[in-house]
Amino acid sequence: LPLAGNDLADWPTEVAPGLYEMQASRYFRPYTSSLAGLARLALRRIKQAMKRAALAGRIYHIWFHPEDFGLYPTENLALFGEVLSYYQQLRDQYGMQSLSMAGVLNAVSQMDSQASLSPCLTLSA
Repeated sequence: LPLAGNDLADWPTEVAPGLYEMQASRYFRPYTSSLAGLARLALRRIKQAMKRAALAGRIYHIWFHPEDFGLYPTENLALFGEVLSYYQQLRDQYGMQSLSMAGVLNAVSQMDSQASLSPCLTLSA
């Protein structure tokens, strides 16, 4: 049940000369001891959405603040490591790419048709 709406992003579109619009998919919420029971649920939802993006040729854009990992670094890095490991599976199975924001714009600018773009995972901090 997606509570936050559609969590897959389309490839960016140029809204003004040199200005592109790209939506974020999900904020990677940091682990907190008070919500520890929800961490696995959140991770499952992220992985499900990543797979949907891989199958649909769309973008799954995760964003976070690196300083948020500071309070529980072991737990946060372990959860984020699972996201990266799952990305590797999707890369091997479906050709998902990991691109920076600049990489996404470069891919869009080199293609005539967005239909030929591969699915991708973007991370921004």
